[in-house]
Amino acid sequence: MKTCLMYAGQGSQYEGMGLDIIKNYPDTIAIIDEASQVLGEDIHAWFSNSESLKNTYQTQLLMVITQELFDFVLKDQNIDGVFGFSLGEMSALKRAGVITFKDMLRLTQARAKAMQHAAEGSDGMMAAVVKLTPEVIENICKTHSTPTSYMMPVNYNAPLQTVISGHKLAFENIKDHLVEAGGKVLPLRVSGAFHTPLMKTHQHLYEAIIDDIELKEPQLPLFSNVTGKLMMNITKDDLIQQMTSPVLLTTIFKNIHALGYTHLIEIGPGNVLSQLASKQIDSVIIKTYQNAQSLEENI
Repeated sequence: MKTCLMYAGQGSQYEGMGLDIIKNYPDTIAIIDEASQVLGEDIHAWFSNSESLKNTYQTQLLMVITQELFDFVLKDQNIDGVFGFSLGEMSALKRAGVITFKDMLRLTQARAKAMQHAAEGSDGMMAAVVKLTPEVIENICKTHSTPTSYMMPVNYNAPLQTVISGHKLAFENIKDHLVEAGGKVLPLRVSGAFHTPLMKTHQHLYEAIIDDIELKEPQLPLFSNVTGKLMMNITKDDLIQQMTSPVLLTTIFKNIHALGYTHLIEIGPGNVLSQLASKQIDSVIIKTYQNAQSLEENI
C-alpha cells in the first residue's frame, strides 16, 4: 500500500467547516488558540461567522487551519507522499516537514494579503472551461489576448476541464470563441485572477515573510503545483512561482500513477480532488475526509 494525501484549495470551503472536528476532538482547540496568537486574529470568531468566507484573506487562513485540524487527527497514519492544490500546497509543505505550523500560518497570512490586495486592484476573474482540450483553450486565449487584456489557462484539472483566469474585459470576447469551438464556459465565484501575473502587484508582502522562514528538506515525497513533479528542495522562488503560475494537476496525477500510489486521501473540506482523481487514475482507492463523520468512519 502506498498512500498520498491531497489537500484541497480555496473554493472547497463551506460555512461551519471544521467546527465538528473541534467538537468531536476537543484537543484540536489548541490549534485554534495557537493560530489566533500567531496571526493576531480572533480565529474562534472567524469559524463562527459566515462572513469570514467572503474574502480571500480570511478564507485562505481558515482553509489551512481547518486542514491542520484534520492533520492533527490523522498524525499517526502512515503517509508516503503529499500534494496540495493551489492554496493546499501550504498544508502539504507543512505535512512534509518543509515548514512548521507557525510558519505555514505566517506564509499563508502574507500570501492571502498579497492576493487580496492584488484582486482588489485589478478587474480580474476566473472561469472553468469544459469539453475542450487544453491545447485548444491555450490557442484561443493566446490568439485573442493582448499583453494588457488577457485570459490564460491556470488550472489544468482534467483532460477536458481547464480553468482560465485574467481580465474581465477580455473574458467576453474569449468566451465567445471558446463556445464557438464547442466548449462550455462557467464563471467562478472568486475575487480575482488567481495564478496569473496579475497577482504580482503586491508580491513584496509575501516575499518579505518568505525571507524570514527556514525551508527544510521535504521528509515526504512532495509534488509541485508548478511542474507536477516531485520537489527535492524548496526555495523562495518555488513559493513565489506557485502563487502566479498555473497548477498542473493532470501532470501530478500522471506522476502519482507512474510512481505506483495505491491510495489517495483528500483532506477536506470538499471532494473536488477526489472526483478529479477518480476520472484520471485507474486502480486506486480514493477516500475523502471532509468532516468528523468521514474521519470516524475511516480511522
